[in-house]
Amino acid sequence: MKRRIGQIIESDEEPGASASKKPNRSTPDILHGEDKNANSDADTEIADEEPSHHQPTVYLDPNIRLMRVNDLPNHQNVWSKSLSDLFRGDLECMLQLNYMFQLSWMMSHLPVQSRTIPITVVHGLQGMSQSILQSESLHFPSVRIIFPHLPIAYGTHHTKAMFLIYRSGHLRVVIHTANMISQDWGRKTQGIWTSPLLPKKSSDTPNSTSAFERDLLQYISAYDGRLSTWHKRLAEYDFSSCKATLIASAPGRHTGDALKKWGHLRLRKCLSDIAVPEDCRENSTVICQFSSIGSLGPTDAWLVNEFGLSLSAAGNTSEMPDLRLVFPTVENVRTSLEGWDAGDSIPFNSTNWNKQKGYMRPRLCQWSAERAGRERAMPHIKTFTRVSPTGTIAWFLLTSSNLSKAAWGSFEKGGTQLMIRSYELGVLLAPHHFQVGLTLPPITAVLIDPFQAFSGQQLVLRNVTPDIAPYIDLVASAPSTRTAGDVVVPIRLPYDLPLVPYGAADEPWTVDLPRSQVDSIGRRKL
Repeated sequence: MKRRIGQIIESDEEPGASASKKPNRSTPDILHGEDKNANSDADTEIADEEPSHHQPTVYLDPNIRLMRVNDLPNHQNVWSKSLSDLFRGDLECMLQLNYMFQLSWMMSHLPVQSRTIPITVVHGLQGMSQSILQSESLHFPSVRIIFPHLPIAYGTHHTKAMFLIYRSGHLRVVIHTANMISQDWGRKTQGIWTSPLLPKKSSDTPNSTSAFERDLLQYISAYDGRLSTWHKRLAEYDFSSCKATLIASAPGRHTGDALKKWGHLRLRKCLSDIAVPEDCRENSTVICQFSSIGSLGPTDAWLVNEFGLSLSAAGNTSEMPDLRLVFPTVENVRTSLEGWDAGDSIPFNSTNWNKQKGYMRPRLCQWSAERAGRERAMPHIKTFTRVSPTGTIAWFLLTSSNLSKAAWGSFEKGGTQLMIRSYELGVLLAPHHFQVGLTLPPITAVLIDPFQAFSGQQLVLRNVTPDIAPYIDLVASAPSTRTAGDVVVPIRLPYDLPLVPYGAADEPWTVDLPRSQVDSIGRRKL
């Protein structure tokens, strides 16, 4: 049986596994924007159709997933993972980087045979919370607790990542957005990037296998020797199969050669080397989506002229994209799965809002995620992306960084110094990461432009919604010949497109104000 272009199938198994049940209809072509509700008899008559001159679209796995939300139906949890999914396997040891920890809760999600393995925990808790964590660790003698050096006031260790080493000798890297506490897993919108299983380097492998390895070891080195053992161990692995670029922040005042290693200047440098697709050059939007807003100042100088310039960087256009900010309204929080309690994880205070509303309100958009399958699961995920009106994604960043100077950095000394307060970590995905395994002409220029690298083919990132995702058969790599059709990397954005701007009556969620209205579970916030 021949499949039409756009008929794409996937099961609920791991990417690349064979589908056990195939839908009885063709599905939307997300590359060319076919309407999912288009009704045509030809869509179901595929058995006897003439062979197409076009090759079927290949869908490459981005290794980006949303976390499973327990209160949602299965069809909204397509391509989702739980903490138990991440911990599955015969573990030998692991490194956990996070801000908040409930150690007993985390250990309860490990397989029984893995609960006594060596575990290193790097956290950002202080005061009484730090004392509780230390006391809790006494019940787990194989757990080592580390609090990193934070040289600048009001900084924190906000990175959320795990490094899992298996008895098979393989390593998996997980970069995500959830604190290691019970309330962050199960009822909120969170995101996860997972690496493939990474082998150790062979004897003839160069010391450094990829830019990913170089950037990761540089980040681990920023812990001032506290993770030297892990640095040495991670250096044994081959990271060349990781299809992403690390975007990290490390606390300090960075100058000279270090100026562009961290924070938003690191992002600016990486985006400046990437060509955006044609339909993003003259008309596109940079969407910033986050769960916390810091003190950005009374004017938009940092948001637009500093951070905004970094987000707008591109290798083939100087056009400034529109800038939009996705952040929950008071009503979004009230009607959420958790009601007002969800707002405790969305820290933005009314003092900062009153200072910043003049330039923020015109850019603010609601948390609207009905089609994305996360309408009532409030976001703790943080994503930044550049997207065209047709849904083409120029690049996508999943990160621990919220909208704050502490996370991204701010200029000092006339732009010759970048001051960052916190540790952060994220992964940037762009089409050029997925060229590996494809037959492409050599690219000799510094500029990375995969959109011009094919003869009659395209390689694009596209938004995909849960009504389409079950029909997509994800593969780890594309065929190494030109017999393949277009190549799509489907990204499940956590919110709906087009965005929904704030209405006149909408107010952003602020955590410090009482709420007299009854929420979705019958409570008030007094």
